[in-house]
Amino acid sequence: MKFNKISALLLACLFSASINQLPAQESSQKEKTIIYKFDIKKEIAPPVWHTTRKALLEAKELKADVILIHMNTYGGMLESADSIRTAILQSEIPVWVF
Repeated sequence: MKFNKISALLLACLFSASINQLPAQESSQKEKTIIYKFDIKKEIAPPVWHTTRKALLEAKELKADVILIHMNTYGGMLESADSIRTAILQSEIPVWVF
């Protein structure tokens, strides 16, 4: 019998503690995540590097939370690929590539 009273009291405390946290959760759910997406579907060359640089700058201006790159390429010029890689690694915004 005592165990049931202690359990009920413990559950009541946990329930009241969780209710106090609800407003903070609601306000964070109202914030929208901004995902900036662009494609790299051509051979890697200077035009693709320029497109990538422009997209990264635009994502920064839009204050994106994540940059998403859909990449499907056979490869290309090493210099342009290295420039793209460096820009992605130095980005302040997380970059996901698939």
